[in-house]
Amino acid sequence: MSKVISRQWVQLDEEPAANFPMTLYYMGASIASHKVGARSGPIALIYHGRSVRECVVKNGLAEPGRKILERLETDRKFLPWMWQTTRRLIKPFLKLSQKIYQTDLRSLANIELLKLYEQWSKLAQGILAASTYGTVMEFEEPVLSGPLYEYLQTAAPKRLRSDAGTIFTVLTTPVGENENRLAEIELIKIVLRSDINKSKSPEALLSYLQKNDSKTLKRISAYHERFAYLSYGYSGPKKRLLETLDDILRHASQPRRQLQKQLSALKHADKTVRQKQAVWFKRLKMDSSQRRKFITLRDIGGLKRWRKKLTVQGQYLIHELLVEIARRINVPLIAIQSLAPWEMRRVLIQKHYTRKELLKRAKETVVWLDGLKWSVLPANQAKRVINEINNSLKVRGTYRELTGMCACTGRAQGHAVILRSASDLAKFDAGDIIISPATSPELVPAMRRASAIVTDAGGITSHAAIISRELGVPCVIGTKIATKVFKDGDRVEVDATKGIVKRI
Repeated sequence: MSKVISRQWVQLDEEPAANFPMTLYYMGASIASHKVGARSGPIALIYHGRSVRECVVKNGLAEPGRKILERLETDRKFLPWMWQTTRRLIKPFLKLSQKIYQTDLRSLANIELLKLYEQWSKLAQGILAASTYGTVMEFEEPVLSGPLYEYLQTAAPKRLRSDAGTIFTVLTTPVGENENRLAEIELIKIVLRSDINKSKSPEALLSYLQKNDSKTLKRISAYHERFAYLSYGYSGPKKRLLETLDDILRHASQPRRQLQKQLSALKHADKTVRQKQAVWFKRLKMDSSQRRKFITLRDIGGLKRWRKKLTVQGQYLIHELLVEIARRINVPLIAIQSLAPWEMRRVLIQKHYTRKELLKRAKETVVWLDGLKWSVLPANQAKRVINEINNSLKVRGTYRELTGMCACTGRAQGHAVILRSASDLAKFDAGDIIISPATSPELVPAMRRASAIVTDAGGITSHAAIISRELGVPCVIGTKIATKVFKDGDRVEVDATKGIVKRI
């Protein structure tokens, strides 16, 4: 890394994740940038235990984003290539993940564990390099979604401009395979087919089912085995059966008629979205070039949703591999997850780090990515980079109102609750407004019950944007500083259709 000087930084995201496999994701993004002739970075991934701040020097991903958009506009085979390459790599990736899951890992030598880890990481990086073009394009600046949203606000027929947020949400909503929706459908079916006492705690419900209704317990266990990975995120922990039972009890507290209505809407969601998209395309009378841009953005979101589901499944399946490595090195799991991918050989075979060093690394690590060069910063350099970033991102002045981009339309008022990770869920009540750096799978239980969602970071292909649409919860993304402006308990009004969030 060159000498640190004063630079302007942009925080792309902040979410619960460990170094592994998040660094793989940004390595893939760097490779994708390189393949379109752009240099990404510098990027600093700042890890504190199970939390990561993802920051880039201004224009470090904006320029690659513009190059990717240019490629999409001039090469119609580019987006199909992304899909085809990702599909081709996903098959051996999931096959290897399943093999690792079923292997007696304790019987393997260290070199054999390392071989599995390196094979898996290589496949994962290939998938990410092929499928993160759309994410890079929207990461720092919304280089495609921004102009499309502006088009609806200024160039669409005047009678439709007031509906810009609604139209944008509909036209950019992905259709097709959706594992989160399928999980919700199957969960509602279980509740509707079962006689579950609403007042029971998850522990009491488990005891009751074990004694009185083994058939329902078997059905719930099968559901849990199939869908638990969806909440795993990047680095766990794994969802427990009791947490799934808690989801069931929460659904069981709703009137059956309401559940039946939700079930019908979920089953017909894709058909409904396709019909709405056809209507809006017809009413807008846009030319084929503009229409293609909306379809491209929609399909990029679909690729990200599909790829993320499968890579998370792979991460879930290899969880025990990392647990076994941590056991052999005699450190907590987070210490192994705090390693950059290229460091595993140094730890497992070369014994490069002491236990004390690994524990220190687990508390704070800064991974530095500049183009195709990747390194872990020494402590003194890491401190300088963190201080520089904190100073650059400091909020100056006071704000009562922020603007962002509409991800899902609607209006809501409620009390703000800052959610950064699952540890914050205890302070959340149904009807509160989520204010988050960026949402993640472990926050979905709260997202289901929120009256609105607001994020600092994220584009139209972000987790918050995709999940809020599936849930029908008003959502404003990309405010940049919402978590710094609002605090727990603030009374907040969200007009997601206009992208406005204000304290009232």
